[in-house]
Amino acid sequence: SSLQSTEENGHQYEQLRSLLNNTKHEDQQPGLSFNEVLRTRTAICIVCWSIAFGACLDSYSVFIPPFAESIGLSSQVGALALSVSGLALMIGNLTLGFFADRFGHTLAMKVCMVALTCACIGWPFCKSEWSLILVSCCVGYFFTCTSLFVSILTNAYEHTAKGCIMTVTGFVYAVRCPGLLIGPA
Repeated sequence: SSLQSTEENGHQYEQLRSLLNNTKHEDQQPGLSFNEVLRTRTAICIVCWSIAFGACLDSYSVFIPPFAESIGLSSQVGALALSVSGLALMIGNLTLGFFADRFGHTLAMKVCMVALTCACIGWPFCKSEWSLILVSCCVGYFFTCTSLFVSILTNAYEHTAKGCIMTVTGFVYAVRCPGLLIGPA
């Protein structure tokens, strides 16, 4: 009886050990490395956009009040433009999140990219209070794309690059930082 109990415990121990080894193996599946992920078209597009985003739009909130003053508007108009941008960002996070869930994160990202590119092109041509507020509203609303990076990268690589997905995400956010040092071109 004790011999049978010892054999059962040994068998259970081996099953548990096998299960733990399989679990460990599952977490360390061979997949894409960090360098391999960065060579994919999706990652290259997101990194390039992130660099441009950092050079133009990350600095928007820093440069909009002085820009307002440089075109002859008051600093209060610059502050109002920032407030409108913040309100539009809040609304954009709610509505574009729904849009992304319904129609796809990649499509939502493309829409945001096009709209923000148009806002960047339009920003230097703002000469009145209303044009500046309109551009600020667009920038704020479509600035939501910064949160779409994570979902797109996760959707694209969650099964093939489990070991480095957060490293890639961190890299995408890090390449935006030099834009704050340079400012808008």
